[in-house]
Amino acid sequence: MQIFIDESGIFAPHKGAQQWSSIGAVTVPEDSLPALESALSRIKSAHHINPDKEFPKNNRPDCSSNAFYIFLEELNSAGCTLQICATNGSPLEDEGLERHRKDTGPAQG
Repeated sequence: MQIFIDESGIFAPHKGAQQWSSIGAVTVPEDSLPALESALSRIKSAHHINPDKEFPKNNRPDCSSNAFYIFLEELNSAGCTLQICATNGSPLEDEGLERHRKDTGPAQG
């Protein structure tokens, strides 16, 4: 089993509005790695990206596009799973986070 993890954001309360952070993981059975590579190559080609290059930040696949849907179907058929968690660290959460820290005390080990 291979696990690929990526994150984006700062994962902390932030003064700016709508400060989203996310983390995602894809699990891939060892024998499905060739299928994953082929699916990734096809979605990159559909977006005119060299298969050897990463998606540039300004050219991410539209999650409502047919190519993206096909990519997800191919991952599913290969036995892959996808987990995603996203949070919005707004300034209002700062006070709640401090209250939570005081209420729960130090971690017990």
